Amino acid sequence: MKAFVRVRPGVSPKRPLWTVGLRCALLLLLASGASGCCKYMGLSCPSTHPSKDDTLPHKDCARENCETPPYEGRLVSDDCPSGQCDPESPNGLGIYNLEGHSHCLAISTKDRYCPETFLNTADGIALRLRDANVGAQVIMADVVDARLLDESMSASEPVKVLEIQGGKGQLRFKGVHVGRSTESFAIEGGELPRLILALSVKDPHEEPRRYQVRFRPLASASMPRGAVPKYVMEYQEGEWRPSMSWVNPCSGVRDVPARPDASMAVLPDFAVDSLTAGVSSQPRSVTLACDKGAIATCLDWGYTPWDKQGRLDANRAYLYASCLQAKRAAYFVRFNNLKSYTANNTLIRRRDEFAVGLEQSSDLETLPRLEALWSPRGAECIIPENFRRPELVDPRWVSLLPRCEPIHWTQWGKLATAPAR
Repeated sequence: MKAFVRVRPGVSPKRPLWTVGLRCALLLLLASGASGCCKYMGLSCPSTHPSKDDTLPHKDCARENCETPPYEGRLVSDDCPSGQCDPESPNGLGIYNLEGHSHCLAISTKDRYCPETFLNTADGIALRLRDANVGAQVIMADVVDARLLDESMSASEPVKVLEIQGGKGQLRFKGVHVGRSTESFAIEGGELPRLILALSVKDPHEEPRRYQVRFRPLASASMPRGAVPKYVMEYQEGEWRPSMSWVNPCSGVRDVPARPDASMAVLPDFAVDSLTAGVSSQPRSVTLACDKGAIATCLDWGYTPWDKQGRLDANRAYLYASCLQAKRAAYFVRFNNLKSYTANNTLIRRRDEFAVGLEQSSDLETLPRLEALWSPRGAECIIPENFRRPELVDPRWVSLLPRCEPIHWTQWGKLATAPAR
């Protein structure tokens, strides 16, 4: 039985009676905390919604030791293993870049291979990509060789890259010199442009293809306050040619002037489903995402899964997964409606119960016109008249979520949003 079924826009939500038990079991598996399902399954579960006698907020998680509820972390479509089966949106519903924009490597001038996650394997480094033409297909590319330019950028030597790291969002490569395996190297920061990676794409529908890839750090002066490090990824199609120009995949925007310095953020140790935005732990991996998508934006908003010392933190990871849904206004993800109900350049205000975001506030009373409380599975409760883009929301879905009354942090809703207008 499939865990998720693709819902077509405009289709009314229907829940046949025979699916109630299955849906409840799925919600419990995802640690949803839905009290109705707990009762159906004969279990004693804490209420998702507070009583009217509770104070606001009921616990100050910015000062007290709070914990998020258990969460398995994945919302996955069995019939869409790559997480992208929407031919009208090869980007992935605003997750890896702004919705409608691209972040893919091209064949000639047509977008084709969309990079997602570097994986450290026993044989070296591999890059997981999505096929923009066949959304349900994951394509793997191996880093088959690499070259390291000298400081003058005029001569190079072959090297073997053994590992990619992304601790605290900082990109770093480690390897050895070919023919001198006892001489290792590590390269990061301003030295990154010296390293050129050769990718061999293993596409069963195409002849073997090679791409040359390099990274360069974006100057911190050009980034907003609190932003995580950013890197400009550039590629050449085919073999490396010093005289050939490089292409920035994040700058390819339809009907909008290209941004030569469009950059990527680095998310270590997690993978993000590009259809549902479900987050799953993937140790020794590095996910890449363009700076305007939800993955990068939530990091810039302060919702990094790691603390100031770079240690992974369960509460922060929970907030980060919640932010991916909140940023995109994906209110109804848990009901298989994967649509984003917002538009580019729509501003919102935020609060979180742990006060770890840039606002460093857990006080909901300072957030006028609350729109929704969020968890990794979408909105936990809503106030429809405060939707950031009410004209985009299909009213047939609104009744599926409870109203946020009283306005109060819940066991599952740890992130709050409100329209900025």
